[in-house]
Amino acid sequence: MIASWDPVTFVAAGLGLALLTVWALLTVVGRVRHHRSAPLPPGTEALVWSITECLPDPRNHVVLKDPTSEMRLTDAERRRAAERAAAGV
Repeated sequence: MIASWDPVTFVAAGLGLALLTVWALLTVVGRVRHHRSAPLPPGTEALVWSITECLPDPRNHVVLKDPTSEMRLTDAERRRAAERAAAGV
C-alpha cells in the first residue's frame, strides 16, 4: 500500500516532520534560556563560595601523592626512544 503512494507525499511528510522538529527544538531552547536568565536564590553565591573554599585544589595534591608523575630519562634511554621513533616502532 505504501509503495503505491506518490513520492511527493513522502517529501511533504518529511518536510512536515522536519518543521515540527525545528519548532520543538526552538521551544525547548527558549525555555532553557529563560531558566538561565533567572536570578539565583539569596545566599546561593555564598554557599558556592563556602564549598569551593573548603575543598582542596586537586592540582596541588596530585604531584605530592603521585611521585611517578615525573619521568626522568637517561641519555641512553632518550637515544633509544629517538631511534625507535625514527624507525616507526
